[in-house]
Amino acid sequence: RGAAWITLWEELLEGRVPTSKFIGLALRALPREQTEQNVQLILEYLNVAFWKFLSDEGRQNVAATLEKVLSQGFYDSDSPSMKSTYFISFRSVVTTNEGLAFLEGLWRGDEEIAGLTLAENDEAAIALDLAVRSVPDAGRIVALQLARFKNLDNRSRFEFVMPAVSGNQDTRDSFFES
Repeated sequence: RGAAWITLWEELLEGRVPTSKFIGLALRALPREQTEQNVQLILEYLNVAFWKFLSDEGRQNVAATLEKVLSQGFYDSDSPSMKSTYFISFRSVVTTNEGLAFLEGLWRGDEEIAGLTLAENDEAAIALDLAVRSVPDAGRIVALQLARFKNLDNRSRFEFVMPAVSGNQDTRDSFFES
């Protein structure tokens, strides 16, 4: 099955398989796939296809279904590593209001995924993901995340990238120019 996914991906890259067909197949296959390496491969391809090969409208059309399949993956998986794989993918593609509210609830501690422990770096990544997607209160979330750090190296790394997700265009531009 892994070899078949590699072939399908190459066919998509060559333009012989439409992105929408590839994504549809991936969404149908994921709930049935039990081999973790195949799940990781499919999710990697799915994330790239979602962000690089779909238009904004195409992403909007598939977002809710994609988020549902990914959330079922982290809820239904028995393996902590499989839960984490699905969650990381969910976090990287979440765009719907419902998905972002869930992600924010996880960050705040109001939501949880049984069997998945969020480390300091996970919480930081969630805060950055929320800021990149310009959720209301993003600036406050980033500031609160900075105050949460116990590990000084993690804090320094986060502090360095904070300007990149600022709500202020001039701050972002200045960061990227530097």
